[in-house]
Amino acid sequence: MLQPDVIFISGARLSIIGDRVWGPPDMTMEVLSPGTARRDRTLKIDCYRRYGVRESWLLDPVARAVEVFAFDRQPLPLSPERFEGASLVRSRVLPRLRLRVSSLFEV
Repeated sequence: MLQPDVIFISGARLSIIGDRVWGPPDMTMEVLSPGTARRDRTLKIDCYRRYGVRESWLLDPVARAVEVFAFDRQPLPLSPERFEGASLVRSRVLPRLRLRVSSLFEV
């Protein structure tokens, strides 16, 4: 069982929430750390893709960057979109969500 740092489940799919989440979330976010980055980038991303997560974000506090994997896009992209600095991260799952990368890493 995987436990992302943040999940989003759309209102239309709230029925998958019970004593735990009984299906893939629409979107996941992972905050990378030195101890988990390799696992997050490989095993977790592959599982999210295979089991129906539509989008996954990897937030890298060291590089101050965000990588967005859009699994619902056909054909699947070979690599994620990368956002850094003052650029805006956009979500395909939450189209109104636009976050400035630098704001995600402010203390």
